[in-house]
Amino acid sequence: MPIGMLVAVALGLHDVDLFFPASMLIVGAHYLPFVHLYGDRFFVALAVVLVAAGYLIATNTDVDGPVGAWFTSGALLVAAVVLHVRHRRSPEGGAVSASPLSEVR
Repeated sequence: MPIGMLVAVALGLHDVDLFFPASMLIVGAHYLPFVHLYGDRFFVALAVVLVAAGYLIATNTDVDGPVGAWFTSGALLVAAVVLHVRHRRSPEGGAVSASPLSEVR
């Protein structure tokens, strides 16, 4: 992800309106390994939403780049609330283990 953010900074130096959409693509792609790491397909939906929105904002000349920042913050806030509620309603009753792999035998 740090190298990807350097790409976003370079794009931002070229065209400031491309910084946030490029960041959306990078952050969205960053959630894809979580699908296998945590075994949760919710992260596919989050990644698709961020990548698709980043692409649409980057290719649409009528939308300013900062719209991507607001969209990303909203999407991540919604994702955090959904994951928190889902965790609290889990059969474990919201108990947190030391590691996601501690229950794998």
